[in-house]
Amino acid sequence: MNILGLFFVSLAIIGWSAYPTLVSKIGGNPIQAIFGATWGTLIVATVVVLVGNYPMPTGANFWLSVVSGAAWAFGNVVTISAFGLKDDQGHILGSAKVMPISTAFQIIANVLWGVTMLGNWASFEAKIFGTFAVVAIMVGAYLTTYQEKKTAGNSKLLIKAMVILLIAQVGYSLYGILPQYTHDISGMDMFFPQA
Repeated sequence: MNILGLFFVSLAIIGWSAYPTLVSKIGGNPIQAIFGATWGTLIVATVVVLVGNYPMPTGANFWLSVVSGAAWAFGNVVTISAFGLKDDQGHILGSAKVMPISTAFQIIANVLWGVTMLGNWASFEAKIFGTFAVVAIMVGAYLTTYQEKKTAGNSKLLIKAMVILLIAQVGYSLYGILPQYTHDISGMDMFFPQA
């Protein structure tokens, strides 16, 4: 078993689970939040490159990695800005409503890319089960938006948040798509330039 791989999986589970809540609680604006996350990522990437002795990508591989990382930052800044959206009465939307919708959009976009461009779910049976899974995710995301006291302001706020999150999804999609056009490098090789 790859210990470094398990380390990164653990970091991802802990970091991405806590990130939205920490950003909401600590405060600051979206630029400050992404600045902090980027510095943290850069520090970890520097240690990994030095300890793992990973080569630095060059040419198109380097630039695809850099633009991929910038797209991730764009997606995060836009998503974090949705945390602070307020309705007419001043209630903040918050990360508890935003993150499930954002995650659902990311999963749906990745599935669409994988099925249409990469040929995933090749069999009819895989397409049926996959479609049911995506529908279940969409229903789950919808259920997270449930409100006991619905108002016109709440509905407008949710629609506004969804539009903002769709814009953020462009960044998240590019973050995942661009590395597929690199050649002869691993994800670990791209980690530092993405940071």
